[in-house]
Amino acid sequence: MSLSARLRELRVRVDYYASKIRVVGIGWTLRWIARRLAIELTWVALLPVTAIAHLAGYRRVPINVERIGHLASEFDCFLKERALGRLPERRWFVVAPERKVANASLLRYWKAHVAILQRPWLCWVLSAMGRHGLMELDISHYTPILKGAATYYPVLAAWGDRPPLLALDPEHRARGRAVLARMGVPADAWFVAIHAREPGFSAQDESAHAHRNSDIHRLAIAVEEIRRRGGWVVRMGDPSMQPFTPAGRVVDYALHPARSDWMDVFLCAEARFFVGNTSGLYLVATAFGTPAALANVVPSSHIAFAPADISVLKLIWSEPLGRYLTFPEIFSRPVANYRFAKAFADERLRVDENTQEELQELVLEMFERLDRAHVETDDDRVRQEKFFALIRQEHFCYGAASRVCARFLFRHRDLLGG
Repeated sequence: MSLSARLRELRVRVDYYASKIRVVGIGWTLRWIARRLAIELTWVALLPVTAIAHLAGYRRVPINVERIGHLASEFDCFLKERALGRLPERRWFVVAPERKVANASLLRYWKAHVAILQRPWLCWVLSAMGRHGLMELDISHYTPILKGAATYYPVLAAWGDRPPLLALDPEHRARGRAVLARMGVPADAWFVAIHAREPGFSAQDESAHAHRNSDIHRLAIAVEEIRRRGGWVVRMGDPSMQPFTPAGRVVDYALHPARSDWMDVFLCAEARFFVGNTSGLYLVATAFGTPAALANVVPSSHIAFAPADISVLKLIWSEPLGRYLTFPEIFSRPVANYRFAKAFADERLRVDENTQEELQELVLEMFERLDRAHVETDDDRVRQEKFFALIRQEHFCYGAASRVCARFLFRHRDLLGG
C-alpha cells in the first residue's frame, strides 16, 4: 500500500473514532480509557502468576462475545481449527461476562465444546492476564476488524461438507415450533429467514457503517418467489426496524413480542436457508450449517463464508469516472476492503443496493443449489474463475469456498474485464 493510501486510511480511522466519541460522549470515552489503563496495570501486577499459568498450558480464546457475528463465527472457527488438528493441545477457556453476551442461548450451545467462565470479577482478571502473547490465543485473523484475510474462510473450506458442530436440541426445536404456530406458521411448514441491516442496528457507529444498510422492501419479489414455492418467510432483526408486512405467509418477527435470544437461534438454525447481508446475524445460521444467500455485500471482499453459500455484491459507482467500477478495478485497489463510509465518500464513490431482480435471482439460485438442480455452464465456470482470480492474500475473503451468484456475474459480465 502506498504512503498516500496509508495516510488516507489513517484519516478515515481517526474520523471514525472522532465520530464515535461524539455519539457515545466524552464521559463514556474517559471511562473506556480508564478501564484500559486498569487492565494494563492488572496485567503488570499479575505477570508472575500469568507466566506460570502460561507454562501450565492455560490459554484464553479472546472471543468478542458482545457482537452476535463474532460470538458465532469466532467460536466456530476456533473449535473447527482445533478439530482439524491445526491447534496444539492446551487448557482452552473463554471469558464471557454474563451481562455482555450478545446471545445467551447461543453461548449455551458453545458451552458443550469449551470451558466458558462468566463471573464478572473472574472475567476481568483473566482478561487482564491473557494479553500481550501470554496465556492467550491470537484470533485477530479469524474475522479481522480492519484489514487482511479472514482465517474463517479457509477453515470452513477445509471443513467442507462435514456436519456442523451445532445442532438444535429437540426441546429447543419444539419450543420454537410452538411459537411459530402461534404466529400462524403450520407445524410442517418450511421457512426462509431474511434480514436486512438498517440504521437502528448500532447507533454509536451508524455514520461509519451506513453504506452497509439496505431496504428490506427490495426483497419483495424474492419473498414472492419463496411463497410461490410453498414456503413461509420470517423477517428477522430488532424493534428499531421499519415494518415489513407484505402478503400472507410472512412473519415480521423483528417487531413481534415473541422476539428473544433463544428464538433468534432457533430461526437461524431451522430455516431452509438464510437471506442476509454483511451483518453478523447470518453467521449464527452458518454455525448451525444453514446455507446463506448474502445480498448487498459490501465491502466487496466480504462475500459469504461457507462452501454452500452464495453472494451478490453492491455495485460501486465512481462519480469522477461517471460509471461503475469494474471488479478488477475494485480488487486491485484498497476499495475492496473499505470498511467505513467516509473512505468511499472521500473518493466520491457510491455503493448501490441490489435491484429487486438481482435479489430474486439470488433466491432462485439458492433454491436450485439446494435442490441439486443448479447447472453450472462452462461460461458460468469461467466467470467464477475470473472473479476469484482477482482475490489476493490481502483481501478479506482470500481462501473462500463460497460462490458468487452465477446470474449476478452473468448480468454484470461487463464488469469482469477482458
